[in-house]
Amino acid sequence: GTCKTTMLYHVALHSALPREFNGVHVGGQDRSVLFVDLDNSFNLPRFREILDHLAYSALKKHATEQQLGSLLQDDCASAFIDELFSLTLSRLMLVPCATPKQLFKVLKETHGVEQATI
Repeated sequence: GTCKTTMLYHVALHSALPREFNGVHVGGQDRSVLFVDLDNSFNLPRFREILDHLAYSALKKHATEQQLGSLLQDDCASAFIDELFSLTLSRLMLVPCATPKQLFKVLKETHGVEQATI
């Protein structure tokens, strides 16, 4: 494909990630995200894989070479990413919609909810 889903996951993650987490600049927008899944194909492992990549990049920018080596050897990086993933998922509202009628209902019910900024 053309990576549309991957791009959408990146947008959702950048919106839901915090700006900073445990002293590390992550670069997110600290927003809640409404993710409308029209074909019931949300891929949580792929979503996590993208978050892992973003989190490791943030850790690399934050840590010195020596700190990074110890972070990767210890379970610190893994714990950091697990906590970051939990926080990010708490800001994600996944709504499956199998029919146009369901989509219309979701859009109607969310009208007036805090506007998302992309």
